[in-house]
Amino acid sequence: MQELIAAYLFQHKKCPLPGIGHLSERLRDAEQVPGEKKITAPVPEIIFSNHAADPAEFIEFITANKFISREEAGYLLDKCCEEMQALPASGSILIPGAGKFIKDPVDKLIFVPTALPSYYLPDVPAERVIHADSSHSMLVGDKETSTAAMTEYYTEAEPERKKRRWLWAALVLLLLSAATIVYYFNDDAHNAVFGNAQKDQAAPAGQTYRKIP
Repeated sequence: MQELIAAYLFQHKKCPLPGIGHLSERLRDAEQVPGEKKITAPVPEIIFSNHAADPAEFIEFITANKFISREEAGYLLDKCCEEMQALPASGSILIPGAGKFIKDPVDKLIFVPTALPSYYLPDVPAERVIHADSSHSMLVGDKETSTAAMTEYYTEAEPERKKRRWLWAALVLLLLSAATIVYYFNDDAHNAVFGNAQKDQAAPAGQTYRKIP
């Protein structure tokens, strides 16, 4: 019966299991890994859900493949599902190519999918190319943004940074000028209110006459 479950699942991407739920197949999306410069391949995986699904078409499938009546097919499917529910803690039921049903420590039925060999779906090398005239998504910290948004941010921020640099330069010049003025007026040679305060020293007067003997 497990072989029929697997065959129906892979053909129809879904297989109902009365009283348990259903199995379904989905294709996991490819994922980009920028740090490793690669793209992981899209991988098909089998998902188990405890939501009920109509088993009518699956019973028809069993009937056609085993050449039995619908009643017999329904009975075989119900019996298989009862065996899954009655699994002991160490038991398992294999669904070929898909995975296996087991019981977890709290006696809950779970499905463990079969992992496909990595060489069937290898990763693809991928190096990101940035075009100057195109917008690309990017991560800034833990937030996603775009190159266009970041370019606009820095374009708006640059004049503000230049303005701040000029303000700092003007402040430094102002402080230097103030320090020079303070030093000038505190110097002993320049402590008058206006001009140079150093006293002039009069030169001795020269002789204006000559003694005649």
